[in-house]
Amino acid sequence: MRCYIPASDADGAIEFLIVELGEMNMKLMETEWCVDYDNTEWEHPDNQTEEGAYVAEARDSGDIIFGTFYSWEDEAPDVA
Repeated sequence: MRCYIPASDADGAIEFLIVELGEMNMKLMETEWCVDYDNTEWEHPDNQTEEGAYVAEARDSGDIIFGTFYSWEDEAPDVA
C-alpha cells in the first residue's frame, strides 16, 4: 500500500505514520521506501494522475492519505 504524508523529511513522515497508525490500532510492519514526491524521478511520470490527487489531498488536509489498501485474513488455526 502507498500512503501520502505531508512532512518535511522522510524521518518525520515515518514518525507521523507510526503515530497515526497507532491511533487506528494498527502498526507499521515494513517500509519499502519513502521518497519526496516532488523530487523523485518517476519511471512513468505521465501516469501519476491518481497519486497526484492523493498528494494534493494530503497537502491540503494535513492528513495521511492512503492509496489502495490490501489486506488478508490470518489463516493461523489458533486465531479466533
